[in-house]
Amino acid sequence: MKSDALVQSETDTQVYLAKVDRLLAMAANGTYGDLRRGASKELQTARDAIARVLGTRTTLDNLPHEDLLALQNAEDSIGAILRHNEKDRMVCKRANKTGTRFATSECMTVAQREARAQSAGEATGLLQREECIPTPGGNACGAE
Repeated sequence: MKSDALVQSETDTQVYLAKVDRLLAMAANGTYGDLRRGASKELQTARDAIARVLGTRTTLDNLPHEDLLALQNAEDSIGAILRHNEKDRMVCKRANKTGTRFATSECMTVAQREARAQSAGEATGLLQREECIPTPGGNACGAE
């Protein structure tokens, strides 16, 4: 299931939700192989998120950007579970860029987010280890 494939191919909310329900029924019947423990609950959570976003709407036209992101994230969660590859799941978040008050969408896979967090943690650790604090006797760091 490609990211936002259902959103782009369908505009009627009832038909859209029926497609999601059919997909989840196929998953429950084993069409996508054995699901890992807890996957059924995660699939239902994603489905519930989709239903919450849709609410009482009858069409997917003119969805607010935040709702569109929520639908895409829920679809990507379902797709990642069914493909048995959680690390390739795309997650989109609204982010404020420095120097502007306008928010933009930032989309990265779970693996990319984890790599960025690890890299930032390593850089912070390196800076903390290399910090130079002179001794009370006035000796410069590393000087004896």
